Amino acid sequence: VYRLGISQKNSISLETISDFLSLIQKKQSYHLFHMLYPLYAGYLGTFWSARFGIPGLLSIKRSDVENILTDPQLFPLGHWTFERVQAISASSQHLVHQAIALRGKDSQVFYLPDSVNLDFYQRKKKIHLSLPEGIKIGVFGDLEIPYGFKVLLHAFQLIGKARPEIHLILSGVMGEEEEKLYQQFLLTSGLQSQIHFLENMDEKELPYYLSQMDVVVFPHLRGDIPLMALKAMACEAKVVCSDIGGFSEIIEHGVNGLLASPGNPRALASRIIKAIDEEFPTMGKKAREKVISSYSPQIEEEYLSQIYQKLLLSSSSGALTAEAEVSHKGFSNSKNHDSSSGSMEAKDAAKETDNPETSHTEIPKNQ
Repeated sequence: VYRLGISQKNSISLETISDFLSLIQKKQSYHLFHMLYPLYAGYLGTFWSARFGIPGLLSIKRSDVENILTDPQLFPLGHWTFERVQAISASSQHLVHQAIALRGKDSQVFYLPDSVNLDFYQRKKKIHLSLPEGIKIGVFGDLEIPYGFKVLLHAFQLIGKARPEIHLILSGVMGEEEEKLYQQFLLTSGLQSQIHFLENMDEKELPYYLSQMDVVVFPHLRGDIPLMALKAMACEAKVVCSDIGGFSEIIEHGVNGLLASPGNPRALASRIIKAIDEEFPTMGKKAREKVISSYSPQIEEEYLSQIYQKLLLSSSSGALTAEAEVSHKGFSNSKNHDSSSGSMEAKDAAKETDNPETSHTEIPKNQ
């Protein structure tokens, strides 16, 4: 297994990685390319898997498709990659449908769920943390406007003024626009004493923080299931999520979490208060059960192994088709683009893991 990533200016890195792939192929043949992120890993892997005559698998997650559709610079290469890569795996059924729409066909699009370490992410005993007394609403990860940060602040303004015992706990990275919005909110809301930003939180502490939240909120306006939502559910936290994308695949409203209308501060505030004030005695346990039954590492390995087996079988039987063919001209265009980064794995067939329940390309459970 070789793992490659872009670290310099993209045009230079793409050349360097391409030369490296060609060199390794001469010394030690690949059996399969598995690319993480469409650009630029998927683009490079699609080109070179076709050149080498081996299967190529592109894994997409969260906002990958939306990023391509909404960025004029990324769209040509992204669309080219989706059309020509032999197979795609997506981390939710919602993303499967998005991939099919961008790809223009439903063949070789597989469901491949994310997973979390269930031994690490589980409900922890209460320890001393730098947290306020009272009721705590936690937001971890994406503190960005497309992921509902502005909606969250407006919702908390409604909550905080009526319920001074409730605190908002924030942890994550803000962009420049979000930082300005946050500072302005602190100055004008009158809720400074109820808002707390966790700086430099150690990843090892995350399960302890998640376990001490009364509710963890994911107010997304776009994207798909964030891994943080699965981590929170594994820690038996009550979660409130926007009713978009793949959230409805993991949340059974009122059973293992609550869903709120996206982009609506009043609806979000109402759901948060409902999660706080109503007991839902089994909601946390049901949330963890959902992660165990659908998002464990063993399940992800089983799905991935079956995808690998199917692709390698098609390769050995000569079933690789012209749909994956590419040209030197298509590859040379990469040098004119300098945008986001990515990483790529070239995986040897001997390193197989093991499962899919695919929505569009069925794979038998026992193969």
